[in-house]
Parts: sequence; structure tokens; C-alpha cells
Amino acid sequence: MVLVAPVPLAGARLPADALASFKALGGDADAQRAVRSRLSDAFPPAELDRLAAAGKRITAEACSATVDAWNDGDPAGAAPSEVTAPVVVLRGGRDPFITAELLDTHVLARFPHASAATVADAGHWPHVERPGTVVAYLDELVDRVSGPTRGSGGGNTAHGVSEQGWTRAFARHSATAFTEALAPDVVLRASVLRTPVEGRDEVAAVMGAASGIYTSLVFTHEARHGARTYLEWDATLHDGTEVSGVTRLVADEDGRHVEIAIHHRPLDGALRFSDELGRRLEGRIERDRFHRA
Repeated sequence: MVLVAPVPLAGARLPADALASFKALGGDADAQRAVRSRLSDAFPPAELDRLAAAGKRITAEACSATVDAWNDGDPAGAAPSEVTAPVVVLRGGRDPFITAELLDTHVLARFPHASAATVADAGHWPHVERPGTVVAYLDELVDRVSGPTRGSGGGNTAHGVSEQGWTRAFARHSATAFTEALAPDVVLRASVLRTPVEGRDEVAAVMGAASGIYTSLVFTHEARHGARTYLEWDATLHDGTEVSGVTRLVADEDGRHVEIAIHHRPLDGALRFSDELGRRLEGRIERDRFHRA
């Protein structure tokens, strides 16, 4: 289960004077627009117009009743949840309403298997403001729960290629899996990138998205020299294009990767891959880093 900027089931429990401005929003499109702008960081203008037009049709009575519902909550919210499946709770890093403290105390504590994630540069509506990032978190949770379903699974290494964190991460198609193998200050350079990507979270996001573009990937040869590992591979992209390449990994003393260089060939395949990767990372990594078809 994924909860996006959730109000606690037990209710927000705001004082009455704090609720007055919310209850007065019914039928007032301009006021609704102002509230969404104030509580968001990057609300798309077209979506803001659409919701303002729809909100204008909401009566004052309906709006007031809705505010009471999320503020008063439900008695069940005071007890542990019956949901035992893995849960991810997302909030916008700039959301002044659903704070990290509120989630820790009144939402996360109710679930036995819950984790929190923050969508940077988003306010109260991260799924509208940064949809690409939210989709990436959804993919990670699905992959973590169900295991790899899109690639070649555990059979992604040929004889003579050792199974390691890097190859296992490709089998899992998960940004989280790549995070485990990366140093905090890792730098990724690639023939499909115009400029390097730096930092563990950003590199993990790129690699998690990239692994999902392959319908198959097999590491065929491996060579090592000191801290460097070289991996050759053959792959098929989501549109059936066949590509191959070489990956160079440089590890620190703890065995985590500090430098990554990935080289795709042929050129047409590399350009298709770069365009698709940029599309999948829209909202998370600058689109200008990638080729546009």
C-alpha cells in the first residue's frame, strides 16, 4: 500500500479557528487556487485551472462536511492498522500541512511494515507536482514485494561472471537495490548522459529507471584490476532494439561504487535508450541531461 500525503485516520485534530479558512473554500475557485498554490511547490498551472473549475461547483455545505471528516477522523485510527502488507508513506518535502512529525507519530506507527519517503521539491500534492518521482517509488515497492518480473531474473550472468551487488540490482529492477551498492558521493558517467549524475540517491534513481527499460540483460564477461571491475553485457530494450556495452565500476575500501561509467552501442540504440530514460525520470532528473528523439 502507498499513502500519499495522508491525513491520519484518527484525524488532523486542528483547532476550530484553524478550520474556518478551509470550510470557507466551497464554491470559491479563487480561494481554492490560492490555497493550493500556498501549500504546493510546483503545481502545474493547467491542473490548477482544472481543479479550480471543478471546485467552483462544490457547495459550502459539502466543503464544510469534508473538512470535518478529515479533521475529526475515525475511531479506528487510534488502533494499530489491520494492514500487514508493506506500506510506503510519501510526503512532499515542502508540505507545511502533512509534516514528517505528523506521519511518524500518527501514521507510520500504526503499521508493522511501513517506511517513509520524501519527495523533494514538492508540497502537499507530490503526485501532481512530481509524478515521475512518485511513480519511481511505486515501482520500487512493487519490485520489492513481487520480485523481478520484467527481466531475466537471477539468470542475468553468464558463466565466469560473478554475482555481485551490481548484477543483483539489475535483476531486481529497483533503485533501492542499487542504493545498497553505491557510495554516498558516487559519480555516474554514461554515453546516454550529456552530463554526469552525482550522489547516491540520484544515481540510484537513474539506474533503477534504466534497469526497467531492458526486457533482457545478460552480463557476459568480467575483468578486474585493483579497485576496477569491467563488465560486458548484451541487452534488449523495451521496444525490441538490441544493444550491448561495457560498464566500468570503481569501488572504495568498503566495496561500494564511487565511480561508474556505462557505454552503450550502437549509436541508434544509445539514443533511443537516452530518450526513454529521460522520459521515465521526468520530474526527478533534468530532462536536458538526456537526448530527445
